[in-house]
This record gives sequence, structure tokens and C-alpha cells, in this order.
Amino acid sequence: MEQKVLGLVLYAILMVLLLGFTGSGDLGEIVLTPEPSDFQVDVWLNKPQGAVYAADEELYVFLKLSESAYVYVYIIDPYSKARLLFPNKYEENNYVSAESVRRIPDISSGYSLGISGMPGRRIIQVIATSEKPTYFPGISVTSLSRIKKLLEESEEIRWTSSTTYFYVGSKPQMGVVRFLTDPSNVSLYVDGRYVGTTPVVMELDEGRHIAVFYHEGAKVSRSFEVRPGATTVVEFAFKSKVPDEASIILETNPKEVMVFVNGEYRGKTPMVLRLKPGNWELTFVKEGYHTLVLSITAERGEQTISVDLTELE
Repeated sequence: MEQKVLGLVLYAILMVLLLGFTGSGDLGEIVLTPEPSDFQVDVWLNKPQGAVYAADEELYVFLKLSESAYVYVYIIDPYSKARLLFPNKYEENNYVSAESVRRIPDISSGYSLGISGMPGRRIIQVIATSEKPTYFPGISVTSLSRIKKLLEESEEIRWTSSTTYFYVGSKPQMGVVRFLTDPSNVSLYVDGRYVGTTPVVMELDEGRHIAVFYHEGAKVSRSFEVRPGATTVVEFAFKSKVPDEASIILETNPKEVMVFVNGEYRGKTPMVLRLKPGNWELTFVKEGYHTLVLSITAERGEQTISVDLTELE
């Protein structure tokens, strides 16, 4: 009986390790980075993030969701090749309840995740979806880059993701990275994991990485390389949003002058007009003063117009 159990475990390890690869390429093409929201997933391992695992050492993945969801766990190797770890033929049910800690493999699942392959960094990516997409794999492997594209374009499925990482064999040399943005206080994700708001200074292993910045609905990705013992600066300046309308500040002497825009009454000065860019006719009317008609070209942004009315004789 003991031999059968051991054989089952070894077979399960072999099946997990031999799962097909999704293909190689740029890390930015397969690592998902969610938009900041209340839908979150935390992921950690049985060793601290960045720890070294020896060959044949067992790996356990732990995760916790802010809301119940369907979960998919991938492992990405140093060549940006990805394979599906969960769900699999031993654990086909991938629905995880909110706020409960889920261990993969589960204690009663009868299989283990063994460490093998070339030395270097491994990224564990967890994807959680509000419903089960038809294009997601069951126990087979499908293109992670394809899944990334479909999820990012979907308006129906709510999703989130996060990553953690470890090293096989030995820890590589490290470098320092400074992330700077204009303005500051921009949400930053590195290799698919939220690390805080800019400015951020952190240590990363040598090689290629991907940074994603989120600011006021805008998303910017930057691939960068870390060199051993060196400091790398990754910076980005977000352009200020150009208003879609013109803000016309009207000042008159005297005050309390009635203002008409293309013949329509809009109020009394001092005031601010909100106009679409283009040509407009402003008419200024006040009892005891000459009426003034002014043609203007409104441009996006803010501009001030000062008017002096002439008294009637």
C-alpha cells in the first residue's frame, strides 16, 4: 500500500513537471497586471518570496481572495515559458471561496509539486475570474498570452491577478531599481505584482523585468533590464489631461453685466463660461452702458477675457 501511494505521488509530480509549455517570448506578453480595484488575490509560497528551492524540494502555493472566484495558477520559467499548475487532473475544481486560505496542492489531493529544471527565477502567477471563461483551460495548457489578451479586452468578466517568485538552485546577483514618475503617487506593478506608489526603490534580480504604471485611468508598460550591482532608473512622465472644453473667465468693468452667447443668456459677470472649442459670439449688456459684441475663438484649457463697457452719454 505504501509503495502504491508513493508511486501515485511520483507520478503526479511527473505529470505536473511535464505539462506542456505555452511558448516563450517577452515577459510583458504573458504576465497579467490588473487595474487597481477591490477585487484582489494574495499569493505566497511555503518559503518567503525570493527564497531558493533545491532540486526535488516540494513547493506549496497559498492564496486568498477578496471575493469568491475561479482560480488558475501558472508557473513561468526564466525563458518566459509558462505552464499550468492548477487546476489539473488531481484537482479539477478551481472555484475558491472568499477570505479562505487555499493551499495548492491540497492536503488530501494525493500529489506534490516538485522542483526541477534549469537554475533561475520562477514566477508564480495566479489569475482569478468572477466567472469561468470558456477559453480557459481545464487540465490542458493553452496560450497564456492569448488568455491575457482576451481578459484585458473583456468587458463582461471581472478578473484580477498577482504574482510571487522564487529561485531554483541559487540566488542570482541583484541590482537596485528606482521607479520615478511625474506626477508621483502612481500605482506601480513589477512583474505582475503590486509594489506600492511611486517613487519606489527596490532590489531585483539581474535580467529583464516589466513595470506597469496606472494613473487616472492611463496604463503604461515599461520593460527594463537590471544589471548586477548597478542602479537602474525607470521613469515616466504622464501628460496632463487636456480638457475637452474651454473655460472662459469673464471679467467686466462694471460688474453685473449680462452675458449672451450666440444670443442665449448665460448669466452675469464675473463668471466662467464652459464652451466647446470653436468660434462664438459674446454679447455684453448692462443698462446705462453701450452694448458690446465680441467674437472669440475658444480653445481647450483656460483663458481670461476682460471687458470695459462705455457709459451712455
